[in-house]
Amino acid sequence: MKEDEVLSLTTINGGAVAEHFDNALKKVLENIHDINTTTEAREIVIKAVFRPMSDERRDIISYKVIPKVKLAGQEPIVGFADIKIEAGKLVATTRQKESMQLLPVGNVTPISSKK
Repeated sequence: MKEDEVLSLTTINGGAVAEHFDNALKKVLENIHDINTTTEAREIVIKAVFRPMSDERRDIISYKVIPKVKLAGQEPIVGFADIKIEAGKLVATTRQKESMQLLPVGNVTPISSKK
C-alpha cells in the first residue's frame, strides 16, 4: 500500500504548481529580455484558496491554486510623418530619422505616452 503524500507546494496535483511557476517565469524572463518592453517590474502571483467540505466535514478540504503573471507593457513607438496631397488624395509618409533635424522644434508638441 502506498504511503499518503503530505500536501505541499511541490506535491499539489503532482507538481502542477511548480510547473505553472516555471511557465510563468519563462514568460517573465522573455518579457524582460524583449527590448521593446518597459523596465517596470514583472510579477508572478500564486494564490491558493482552501475550503473545508462543510461544517460537519472539516477532515476533507478542496483547494484551488491560481497562478497569475503580470508582464511589462510594450514601449510606445514614437515617430513623425509628413502629410501631403498626392494625386488628389491625402497621404501620410514616414519621416526618416535623417530628416528629423529639419523639424521646426518650437512648433512640435510631444504626445504623452502615459497610460
